[in-house]
Amino acid sequence: AAALAVLGFLLLLLRRRRPANPKPLISSSSLGRQDTQRSALVTFSSSPLGEQACRLLAGRGYKVDYSTDALLPNGARPQLVVHLAREAPGPVGPARTTAKVAAQCERLPVPPQLVVISDACVGCDPMRDVSDGDIEMEDPDHSHCDPRLEALLVAEERAARYAASTGTAAIVLRPHRIYGPQPPSAVSLLYSGATALLGGARAYTSLTHIEHAALAAVRAADELFDAAPAAGSVSKRIVTDGAIYSISHLLRCVSVVLRVPPPLLPLARVLRPLFALFAPRLGRALRTHQFFVDTRPADTAAAPAEAALRHALGGWEAGAGPLVRLVAPLYTAALCALAAAALTSLPADALEPLPMLAVPSALVATAAAVLLYALLPAASSLPRQGKLLPVVVDGGLPLIGHGLDFVKGPVFLVTRLRQQYRSVFTTTVATQRITFMQGPEAQRSFIKATDKELDQGPVYQFTIPVFGRNIVYDSPLDERTQQVKLVVHSMNTKSLDAMVPKIIEEAEMYFANEWGDEDVVDLRETFAGLIILTASATLMGPEVRSNLVQDVARIYHKLDSGLTPFSVFFPHAPTKAHRARDAARQEMVEIFSKVIKSRREAAERGERRDDFLQSLIDFRYKDTVDKRTGTVTKKGVGYTDDEIVGFLIVLLFAGQHTSSITSAWLGAMLLSHPDELDKVKKEQEKLVGAGGKLNYDVLLSMDGMRRAISETLRLYPPLILLI
Repeated sequence: AAALAVLGFLLLLLRRRRPANPKPLISSSSLGRQDTQRSALVTFSSSPLGEQACRLLAGRGYKVDYSTDALLPNGARPQLVVHLAREAPGPVGPARTTAKVAAQCERLPVPPQLVVISDACVGCDPMRDVSDGDIEMEDPDHSHCDPRLEALLVAEERAARYAASTGTAAIVLRPHRIYGPQPPSAVSLLYSGATALLGGARAYTSLTHIEHAALAAVRAADELFDAAPAAGSVSKRIVTDGAIYSISHLLRCVSVVLRVPPPLLPLARVLRPLFALFAPRLGRALRTHQFFVDTRPADTAAAPAEAALRHALGGWEAGAGPLVRLVAPLYTAALCALAAAALTSLPADALEPLPMLAVPSALVATAAAVLLYALLPAASSLPRQGKLLPVVVDGGLPLIGHGLDFVKGPVFLVTRLRQQYRSVFTTTVATQRITFMQGPEAQRSFIKATDKELDQGPVYQFTIPVFGRNIVYDSPLDERTQQVKLVVHSMNTKSLDAMVPKIIEEAEMYFANEWGDEDVVDLRETFAGLIILTASATLMGPEVRSNLVQDVARIYHKLDSGLTPFSVFFPHAPTKAHRARDAARQEMVEIFSKVIKSRREAAERGERRDDFLQSLIDFRYKDTVDKRTGTVTKKGVGYTDDEIVGFLIVLLFAGQHTSSITSAWLGAMLLSHPDELDKVKKEQEKLVGAGGKLNYDVLLSMDGMRRAISETLRLYPPLILLI
């Protein structure tokens, strides 16, 4: 009780302490002094942000007028007004004061240029995650649940109308979560040691040091004078320190600098209802991602993000003084006293197994360790933040997350989440955590990653019931690499040149037999059936094409029906589609086993075919050799019959969907654009000529057809996800 009483008195003293005024982060001399005399007026100049803006503007050489509210002083004729709309008091203060400032400026003989300081969350909903504040993607119909942000949005619109009506220009700056050496009111909660309960906070955030926000206002003022933006133009910019922090890391930094308890207990989620009632802003900060990329100030006067954070925390430490170091020891003393009291209330026989001094010694050691932690000198540098993982999407149902939305349609789910999380995010879908990467930068990172960094094997386990064991995603990486090389080498120019006549023959036979002179056909079904035939002729050998192609098409359909979004997460579930899939694969093995056996027997007699199926039969893995001794540790073997069948199924799946979908869309697009269809036909007639022959070289020289295929792939890509 005594320890808690002292702690309460200590926290009262900490709340009443006046914050210190540390050395500025950005010196006025670092800005460079401009030669021409320019005048600027800063509203709400007595606020911390206003004081910094006035200091830096004066250091830059501006003649600064001060206004403690939104009224222009009598006789003031500023060339520029920096309106700190975010500093206006009250829920509707930003809108009201901006309208007042604009009205006063419009009455001046020469209306001044305007810089408005708003808030980054004006462009988004602060109740939701915001992982990349792209102003161009703002929802025009968006309305804020926060009346203050709604008022700031109205203020920005009034600034735009002012610029349009006066022929001036305006710049709207949107700093995010301004902080500085003067601690906000929520810091008193951290002084109390509540950081110990906030472990497991999920949120990432951006921060803006107060002097960086003021520096952005100075540079915006310079731009309005020097760059001469177009009359009536308004530009909006998000301003941050340029770093992205996890809230957990920021709490660790606070605990290291102030020597308050670190975030030990992962209770941030458990305490969410309490935060919603008593501290909603802090609760959102712990739970909601609010960070913005590509917002680092491109200014030599700006300080690095870590230096800015250390500067602010140093101010918090100076404001609290040495008293704050007593918080952790007092908590520990109270807990140790409670533990001792609980032990003394136990029956004597319950304590007999313990050594007499064990418990008191443990309590004393704990108290001594915490006291030593509190008395350590202040850290010269902040803890290093590890790599930030992609943000995890909030919401979803228990156990299955966003599984239902994914099964209904992955494209719609990803499109909806992209509006909120932008390029990279992770969501829970049934038993899997899936990270989506979108956009050129993210896709470039995905494509350039090595197999050791991004291994497809674990995520493609759902294909094993169809492809079989020891093939592609069920094989070790070195064997998978050899399998890919086999395909690449088998699809060389010579092989492709030999395949073209077979493909042409299959196409002519198919259209002659299946199409009459006039009818209505389904392009999707047409090309799906045609490509089964061409794949059978070029990959599976003449034996299959001559006698078994209809069986292969039927079996392929059953295999394909056994791969559904549900199968991705539960590939072995006893469903009707999965049972049909397994039976179809076994039938495929039985069909090809006879062909493979016949090929092996023919090879023993010296009769060999020169096609892809024979390449699979003849293939052998490389021997595994010990690099130190040079001895063979594993003899390279060939494929079993089951593995050959699996490889053929892989190739059939790899080409069937992409080729048939692209062909169907290409046909639909050309039929919808008769002029382009005519160009493609004339190009073919020109290259082939009368009595000419269509071959591999001619196909490569068809630039018009190649462009048509490329445009089709751009508009209607057959693969919606690369995994």
